[in-house]
Amino acid sequence: MQLILDVLLTALSSFVIGTHAVVGKSHFKSREMPPGANLVAVAVLLALAVYLLLLWTHESPLAAQLFGLGAGLVSLWLFHRTVAASRDGALHFAFDVEHPVSLVTAGPYRLVRHPFYASYLLFWTGMAISTWSLWAIPVLLLIVGMYTLAARDEERKFSNSSMAAEYAAYRSRTGMFLPRLAGK
Repeated sequence: MQLILDVLLTALSSFVIGTHAVVGKSHFKSREMPPGANLVAVAVLLALAVYLLLLWTHESPLAAQLFGLGAGLVSLWLFHRTVAASRDGALHFAFDVEHPVSLVTAGPYRLVRHPFYASYLLFWTGMAISTWSLWAIPVLLLIVGMYTLAARDEERKFSNSSMAAEYAAYRSRTGMFLPRLAGK
């Protein structure tokens, strides 16, 4: 069973990262890939290599691997829902110097301000748990830090744009990566 789940996790993680790359290239409207986004791409490939190495060299409990598969599938679903919701949003790559030109609040954006990053973080959390290794934790912390920096950079740009007031209202009612609890 371990071998089958290792193969499934390897295939799923490769598919998820490939989907992010291919869809991202056509979906985001940046003139060029910003240096920060290139750094993210390198970090993602290195993280994937580390997680696959850990996956294939360590025994993992069945529940951990099943969690990783489930998280990967849910993250892929969230990613595609976010793409559909933001298709007309003229979004930029992470760390682009351009200011935003539109605010998307439909679909997953109704619940969280950064559903792309939320989908990525769900995927990476699932991968970290599926390896069942303490070595996965620093990699996950790096990934979380990287996407948090990207999200804060985007929020700063919104705050300095013509949509600052609209974004402030949106920000007050939605969470960054997780939905806000009712009444908060």
